[in-house]
Amino acid sequence: CSGTENRDVAKTLFGLGEVHFRRDEFQEAVECLNENLRVLRKLGSDDVEMSQSVLILGNSYQELGEFDTAKHHLSEALRMMIAIHGPNHLDVALALFRLGICLCETNHYEESLDKFQECLRIRIMLLGNRDVECANTYESIGIVQQKMERHEDSVHSFERALAIKKTSLDDDDEDFGVLMHFIGNSLFALKKYINALSY
Repeated sequence: CSGTENRDVAKTLFGLGEVHFRRDEFQEAVECLNENLRVLRKLGSDDVEMSQSVLILGNSYQELGEFDTAKHHLSEALRMMIAIHGPNHLDVALALFRLGICLCETNHYEESLDKFQECLRIRIMLLGNRDVECANTYESIGIVQQKMERHEDSVHSFERALAIKKTSLDDDDEDFGVLMHFIGNSLFALKKYINALSY
C-alpha cells in the first residue's frame, strides 16, 4: 500500500483501507491506513482526514485482537474529534462507542460503561431516543452491566434497546433473539426463573 506522497495517494490509501475494513480484511486495512497516516502527517494534513483514518485504524486493530494498540488509536481519534467538532457530535459518539467496546473486551468495565453512557447522551441529544443507534448503545451498556453482575440494570438497558428496536426493525430480525437471550440470562442470574422462561 505504499506509494508517492501526495494528497491523491493519501485519499486512495484511505479508500483502500476503508474497503479492506468493510470486507473484514483487517490486516490489509491496517497496512493501508498506517501508510495513509504517514503520508498525511508528512503533508501536514488537516485533522479531519487524520481523525477518520485513526478511528478506522483503531477499529481494525480491535478486530485483530490487538486491544492495547486499538485503545491507543481510538483514544487519539476521540481526542482529535472533540478538538475538531466539540463534545456533542456524532463522530465523537462513534469514537466513544468503539472505545467502549475495546475497554469492555479488556475487562475495563467501569471505563467502558462511562464511554457508552456518554455516547448514549450524545446520540439521544442529536438523534432522539428512538433511533436504532441509541438502541445499540443501550444494548452495549446492558452487556457491560451484565459482565459487572449488575443484572437489574442490565435488564432495564436491554429492555430499552428492545423497545426501540421493535419500532425500527422487522419482526423477524435476529437482534430480537439476541436481546431476549441477554434479558433471559440476567433474569436467571436474579433467580427470576419464571420471568426468564418468558424470554
